[in-house]
Amino acid sequence: VMAFTDLSSVVRAHTLRASEDSPPEVERLTQFEQMKSACANGDKGPFDECVGMSGENCCAFVHSCAPEVTCKLLHPGEPMMRNLDMNRVYIIVDGQDELVVKVPYRG
Repeated sequence: VMAFTDLSSVVRAHTLRASEDSPPEVERLTQFEQMKSACANGDKGPFDECVGMSGENCCAFVHSCAPEVTCKLLHPGEPMMRNLDMNRVYIIVDGQDELVVKVPYRG
């Protein structure tokens, strides 16, 4: 299982290896496959890898693991729906640098 603290490190690693002649579609597919292979808990979550990432990168990571979910970025204390929705992931980010502070999970 590959663990990383920032999705950009995966993208950077891929970019360094990618041929300049590769069409963008191939590069995007390869990036998606690399991110998906990093999903330690599969598409069900929780998504432990997100803690410390930016909220946007976490959402991209969650979508690479589970494309069917809807991500919602929230700050601590913001209201959230309390109904159970297994196709929703709340991503709690701090108010200053928008880094994920809590492990996101479905529901």
